[in-house]
Amino acid sequence: MQAGTAVVDFTPEPGLVSQGHLGAPPTHTVLHPLEARAIVFADDADRAAICTLDVIGVTGDFTQRVRRRVGDTRAVPADRILIACSHTHCAPAAIAAVGLQPDAAFLAGLEDAAVDAIVTAASRLEPVTLGLGAGAANFNINRRSPAPVGEDAKDHFVMNHGGVVDRRVRLLRVDGASGAPLAVLFHYSCHPTTMTGMQGNLSSDYPGAARERIEERLQCHALFMPGCFGNIRPAIVNPETGGFRDATREQVDACGAELGDAVVTAMRYVRTVEHGGLASRSVDVTFPFDDLPSPDELRATAADSSSRESRARAAWARKVLERLEGGAALEGDVATMQTLRIGPLRLLAIPGEVVQEIGFDVEKALTSRCGADALWAMGYCNDMVGYLVTERQKQECGYEPGAYWLFNRPARFREEQSVIVDAATRLLGGGRQSH
Repeated sequence: MQAGTAVVDFTPEPGLVSQGHLGAPPTHTVLHPLEARAIVFADDADRAAICTLDVIGVTGDFTQRVRRRVGDTRAVPADRILIACSHTHCAPAAIAAVGLQPDAAFLAGLEDAAVDAIVTAASRLEPVTLGLGAGAANFNINRRSPAPVGEDAKDHFVMNHGGVVDRRVRLLRVDGASGAPLAVLFHYSCHPTTMTGMQGNLSSDYPGAARERIEERLQCHALFMPGCFGNIRPAIVNPETGGFRDATREQVDACGAELGDAVVTAMRYVRTVEHGGLASRSVDVTFPFDDLPSPDELRATAADSSSRESRARAAWARKVLERLEGGAALEGDVATMQTLRIGPLRLLAIPGEVVQEIGFDVEKALTSRCGADALWAMGYCNDMVGYLVTERQKQECGYEPGAYWLFNRPARFREEQSVIVDAATRLLGGGRQSH
């Protein structure tokens, strides 16, 4: 096996608005750089690439453009490229969402950075050995209310100490020809919302701080692999109220240091060996929509301008009405799920904000085939369809099941939990290879 890495800084000048919260102000300060990071693996004539981007997400069209451009260079086959987003809420818009559209120049620069990172990494191949490891970091917490909150709940985020959470830090150590670390891929499950974007900062949040910590200690490139953290966030609270709050710069760096140190410590106990085997499989899946609002309900929503959120919902309702009146079927979203095998590791790329329970369901279904630490379920990859939640969470209501409108979807999804687990089983246990 061979591998090569590259990093491209795409941090824009401050001024654009961060994506993640309605009403965020224009950015004015760069706290951490926004980066495209790539690692390319080669096994004989076969190649595969992972590119990580410090944005909230990307569209399927964006991913296809990057794949096509890289494929045209023959650096890596188009169908062997996986794009994983850190999901920072302190970067400019990269997807079209209610209230904020991407800046064309920023989006073009982001695409160029992804292509440049992958192509450059492919030009730096050297022999490598691989090994898996694991540690723990404890700053994440479940953010959903432990009790049903009802249809009208606006903000149910609480410190749910009894809620599902994944505090494992899993890693793939990649040692170069010299025997020293060339790179490390590390997987953790926590929303990068130590900061919300409301402070006007550009930042890669705790993933960027963790990368800096790792690279200071190990002198190798570090790539953050997002977990299934749709309902998981940093446990940073106001000590007086007990509610969540924006972090200080010091708290962001402290979270990054905790995660980075967990990676560095775990690396000491990983023995790397020669590994062969690269494989990529993908399958198109349909996430069906649940019951759509009626035209009368949409018209009522479109007429409400009583608050900033109401005005944003009104814009969404008008778009849905236009689509319905134009004859659109609005039956569901088609997206692609992908698996990538790198020696001992299997990555499952899921195209949305998937909750932790579904990530665990995937592991439960496939651990006997892949091993507990050798399968990483990853959200925020290759596309962004919105939140992907469990049937129980829909019954409980709350933010995640009700946030579909922010992603310009006409209704929440139906049965996405089984769609994801079934597709994962097909991909890792057989099925067709696409592209």
